[in-house]
Amino acid sequence: MPTPPAGNNLAGKLYATLVLRLVLDQRGRLMHGELVDVAGGLSNRFVAWRGLIRTLRAWLTCQEQEGASDDLE
Repeated sequence: MPTPPAGNNLAGKLYATLVLRLVLDQRGRLMHGELVDVAGGLSNRFVAWRGLIRTLRAWLTCQEQEGASDDLE
C-alpha cells in the first residue's frame, strides 16, 4: 500500500465544478450535450464525442490562460 504524501498537497490547487448534460439515443450513444461551468455560468454545446473532447479541451485551455494571467498580477 502506498505511503500518503507528507504535507498539504491540496493547498494552492484550483477546484472546478462542471455540469455535463448529455442527450443519448435509444441505444445509449452520445448525440449531443452541453458543458456548464457552474462558477462562471458559461455554457458550451457540442455534438458527439469529438465535440465533447474539443469543448472540454477548450475550457481547460481557458482555465490555464486565466491562471497564467493571475500569476502576472
